[in-house]
Amino acid sequence: LADESNKMAEDVDTMMEKININIQETAAGAEEVSASAEEQSASVQEMFEMANNLNDMTIEADSYLKSFINKVKIGVKDINSNINSKGISIDKASQALKDMSLKYKQLEYIGIINSDGDMVSASVPITGNNNYSHRPYFKESISGKEYYSEPYISNVSFNYCIAISIPYKDASKNTKGVLMADICIEK
Repeated sequence: LADESNKMAEDVDTMMEKININIQETAAGAEEVSASAEEQSASVQEMFEMANNLNDMTIEADSYLKSFINKVKIGVKDINSNINSKGISIDKASQALKDMSLKYKQLEYIGIINSDGDMVSASVPITGNNNYSHRPYFKESISGKEYYSEPYISNVSFNYCIAISIPYKDASKNTKGVLMADICIEK
């Protein structure tokens, strides 16, 4: 009976040790989970801060781009005035547009589209189908509004550009077509 009692006591001791080891392992696992959750929380916070910074940078870039576009629109209006002051008809303005594109390096392309949607003068030679009546910039500007596109990659120069257009007005302020320009925003 004493041997049996000793054996039972040893078995209880062994079970208690196993339970203690399991408790320690569980506690260690809980600590690892807790540490992992803290790391994950810190990562989420860091990503949130990065998203906020990116949003702030986007707002700043958008503001800069709008300011740039407004300045360029003023320059495009000057082109309209320049052509009118020289008495150049819209279908004979290609050389004046080419000269302006050399003066304003950010203008990759300048064109005048008549009221039918046909490109009649441009800073580069006109080739192929030259009717742009379906283009949003033509539709907006022929109706009297200024237009500018979202930034895009030019399929001609591969530069990051925007397209702008304004109503082309003669010296009497009558809309005769659309003055449009592709503007490189990389330079």
